[in-house]
Amino acid sequence: MIKKLLTALYVSLLVSGFYLIAGLIMQDSILFAAIVFVYTAIGTVIYGIPVSLLSDWLTKNMQDYRLLVAGLIHLFFGAATVIFIDFLAYYAVFSACLFFVINEWLHRRERSRKKLLGSSLVIVAFLALAIFAVYKVPPLFQEKTNTIYLIPEGFEGPIIVFYSEPNQPKPETEGAYKVVPVEVAKLKEDEDTYGFYKTSSPQSFGILNNEYYYVDQAGERTMIPHDCVHYDGVGSFNDSNGKTANYEKLQLTKSMCGENYFMQGNERYRRLSDKVLERMFED
Repeated sequence: MIKKLLTALYVSLLVSGFYLIAGLIMQDSILFAAIVFVYTAIGTVIYGIPVSLLSDWLTKNMQDYRLLVAGLIHLFFGAATVIFIDFLAYYAVFSACLFFVINEWLHRRERSRKKLLGSSLVIVAFLALAIFAVYKVPPLFQEKTNTIYLIPEGFEGPIIVFYSEPNQPKPETEGAYKVVPVEVAKLKEDEDTYGFYKTSSPQSFGILNNEYYYVDQAGERTMIPHDCVHYDGVGSFNDSNGKTANYEKLQLTKSMCGENYFMQGNERYRRLSDKVLERMFED
């Protein structure tokens, strides 16, 4: 069990170390590397170690093909996380491959090095196949949000969408997607702008499968990259009349796009959206 915990530690250090080095090279925030370390450590301890123990138990009586089968078990359970964490399953698949190789290396005195090398090469090939499957095979057991956000050209800041609002229109649809045309406003005492939309439709839950577009005055759309959008979560509150307001919050940027923004967003935008919600609650 000690070697399993060491394996989890090494995997977490290697995965987060990549982002640490990238952050130093690109002069970006290294806080993201710390976040990756924490989440990778939690995932490998809670999920990875039990899978590895299961693999050991299932393959303990195998001889020639033990390494290959064990590696495939690790990759299968890594790829299976796509059902729960969608595109983040890339990290799980990569971590599963690292976990298998490092775990076998720590047990190298007990096992054949030649077989370890051969099976590791096969596992690398299956790793590529697993990543392809995670990318191409959509999750079959979860609903998707399927929302198109139309945002006035040039806007940056928080966006709040209110659901189940009485006397508000239902969004139009384009195929399987509902269309949310965002309006821009600002608080009276604040020059910062925010986006909002109100609809009588209930909120959609499931795997995030949204598209974001800037729309100019002529109605032409320009797709916004996903790393320019941070999904800031959902919530609800009760106003003074006892009415419940359900909402979701997003953050949009043009100047801070990147993985760090996609994962963490911007604190100033978060404070502004909270101020908007407080004002609506007071009203």
